[in-house]
Amino acid sequence: VLDDEGWQFIEHIHYLVNDKVDAEKLIDWIAHLVQKPHERPKIVPMLISKEHGTGRGWLVELIDKLIGCWNSSTCKMTELAEGVYHDYLYESLFCAIHETRAVDKKFSVDDKIRDVLVEGRLNLNLKYGTKGVKRVFTRFLLMSNHLDALNVGIEDRRLWVMINHLSVKTEDYYSNLYDWIDCIENIELLFNWLKQRDISGFNAVGRAVDSKDKRLLQNMIVDDDEDDLNELGLEEDIELMTFAMIKAKLDFTRDDNSSDKRLSYMLRNKYVKYPKKISINKIRHSIWILDNKNFWLSADSDKVKAYLANHS
Repeated sequence: VLDDEGWQFIEHIHYLVNDKVDAEKLIDWIAHLVQKPHERPKIVPMLISKEHGTGRGWLVELIDKLIGCWNSSTCKMTELAEGVYHDYLYESLFCAIHETRAVDKKFSVDDKIRDVLVEGRLNLNLKYGTKGVKRVFTRFLLMSNHLDALNVGIEDRRLWVMINHLSVKTEDYYSNLYDWIDCIENIELLFNWLKQRDISGFNAVGRAVDSKDKRLLQNMIVDDDEDDLNELGLEEDIELMTFAMIKAKLDFTRDDNSSDKRLSYMLRNKYVKYPKKISINKIRHSIWILDNKNFWLSADSDKVKAYLANHS
């Protein structure tokens, strides 16, 4: 049983995660790390707060103390998405990314990133070691101060988004938190409590909760592109475009499956696709009908080709 001071841990988790059910699940996620460090979960928590200084760093320090700092690592989002080395995954149980939004670009949760986040065996390239397939046990904790930190596809099943909508606490509140984790007896007490916590209801390999916070993140990212999408083809009075033409028109140049799926999702909600793909220069293209739908749905492929050739 946690003593009165130990309940600061639970109180702070419920402050960082405003939804009570999600807050208890995050405690289960930490308990799973303590109880079953050899089982890598298939879900990845992401803590978002528009305010700086809410105390997410305190949680990272606490986890370091619970499992030993030698079992923890950190990395930047650019390292995870574009880096060639994977030392942060080697013989670690936990990795924190303190800001998932890079300064000059926004990343998508594509297949490559998803594999690094959740797969149990990966081909690791170590800066000062050998390259090869190794077991990976690292759990990631993603954090950000931006609601549009990542492009998260509608189909995503791994990212578990939790947004803190509350204001920053007082200085005394955080001073007490840090005083508490500086005491080794408190860490030992919490470790034993987590070790004994019932996590039978926690599904570490299931899909992440499709929460209102996650939908908010997805909708914000969709909204960023919908203004351009609403104007698509209007200036030039264009009735047909290939998918590639649309991507270029919107400057939607991220070359990954997640971005393509998200653009397709937005197009399906607004436009109609020509019934079959058209071969242009030996490449088969999906054709989207932006206007004059009834005519183009019944038009033959030669007419479609001729129109696209005149408007490319």
